[in-house]
Amino acid sequence: MKKILILDDDEKLGLLLTQYLERHGMECHVALTPPRGFEMLKKIKPDLLILDVMLPVMDGFDVCKEIRSKSSIYGNLPILMLTAHAEVNDRIAGLELGGV
Repeated sequence: MKKILILDDDEKLGLLLTQYLERHGMECHVALTPPRGFEMLKKIKPDLLILDVMLPVMDGFDVCKEIRSKSSIYGNLPILMLTAHAEVNDRIAGLELGGV
């Protein structure tokens, strides 16, 4: 079973994504803050991170940058970035940092 970590401060969206993905046979975990997300990354070693760009404490771009800079800890974890921003520059920034 594939494990997915959802790092998003919107609890309702995390629940909605979890319900959908679990119906398709995936094991989901939700973290509401980046510090909790980093703890869970190390603990559950997910197959995918769904990452919100707009987070408290540090934004999703910084989270992505931190994960990519520590590949010895996090490996080559696929990161799917979610954002309400539709600007091309935000998309490019996410891709340049290693998001999808």
